[in-house]
Amino acid sequence: MREALQAGWGTFLGRMAGMVLKLVISIAMITAVALAIAF
Repeated sequence: MREALQAGWGTFLGRMAGMVLKLVISIAMITAVALAIAF
């Protein structure tokens, strides 16, 4: 039971990390484009 719970958490944290990473990359790209247009 505990192993299953930890495995579930690992998968959940992995997916959350992936979403955060995509969010950071998209924000960085938007910022880069905004700076390119601004300057």
